[in-house]
Amino acid sequence: MYNADRRQSWDTERTNRDVIQMLQYGDIIRFTGPYVTHWAVYVGNSVVVHVGRFDEKSELGEIMKETITNVVGDYQMEICNDWDGIHRASPKEDIVKRALENLGPTMDDAQQFVMFCRYGIQSTHQRPLTHSEMWYIKALGDKNKQVFFQLKPGDLIKIKRSMFYHWAVYIGGGDVIHVDGEDATGRSGGSGTISGLWSGYKNSRVKKEKIWDVVRKDTMELDNGMDKDSSKPLDGAEVVRRAVRKLGPIQYHPALKNCEHFAKWCRYDAENCSQSKPYMVVGAALGGMLLGGPMFGLLSGLSVAAKMAYNNNQEKKRSFDN
Repeated sequence: MYNADRRQSWDTERTNRDVIQMLQYGDIIRFTGPYVTHWAVYVGNSVVVHVGRFDEKSELGEIMKETITNVVGDYQMEICNDWDGIHRASPKEDIVKRALENLGPTMDDAQQFVMFCRYGIQSTHQRPLTHSEMWYIKALGDKNKQVFFQLKPGDLIKIKRSMFYHWAVYIGGGDVIHVDGEDATGRSGGSGTISGLWSGYKNSRVKKEKIWDVVRKDTMELDNGMDKDSSKPLDGAEVVRRAVRKLGPIQYHPALKNCEHFAKWCRYDAENCSQSKPYMVVGAALGGMLLGGPMFGLLSGLSVAAKMAYNNNQEKKRSFDN
């Protein structure tokens, strides 16, 4: 008896084999099934890079490298560089490089990712807020609400804690990404604790959270201040992409590699922290005075200042790129 479904499966397999033979580095592949269309970038040796698993709760997907056979299943496959007539395709080496450099968490859907790889087009993910989210924004207070409605994806915010500012990257949709950890008492490093200052923090992570959960009852400011300096900010979508790519565990110290270092790396590709160095120098000087008198305090302060200058030069070597 003739089986139409089986015949269609044979035709699909034959067509897909023909497509695989024609593939070139950097091609966009479209996988078409009965209910969904999926996209991937061909990187050679029968391997593709695509946005695989997607977590609806966190609104994050994962960019994965897999063989074509693992991705295609029973779907119809075709080469789809149709946008080449509208957008200028990047060189093949750049397409493959973009795909492989961005493995890991992403806010892009499958089609946005392949468009970024082949054409350099980036999404800012500025989705509208829901009614319940608007209620939370209003609960932040008038000053914070004014700041919030100025924010664009890729902007940096700083939040006034008890002793310092906590920094975060705004990524759109009421979400921020920031570095946080727990001190010896289990309290969040972003809360303004002192106990972790010299000993560092454990369980340090780059987190994606709602802005109102991070700001809480404190005051936030928009601070892209380094834009006015010689530091040229990256495109907002690229800032978001860099932040998302680092989600997960991270090495962290509140004075040497902290939330401000991370936020400024995302926006300027340069680690910088304006607030930790004065505290460390003054703290060392006061501690030295208590232990050994004014001269010892002066020497302690100068020693720490020299150490901080050295660390500043080492920041590029200790980059979040690593």
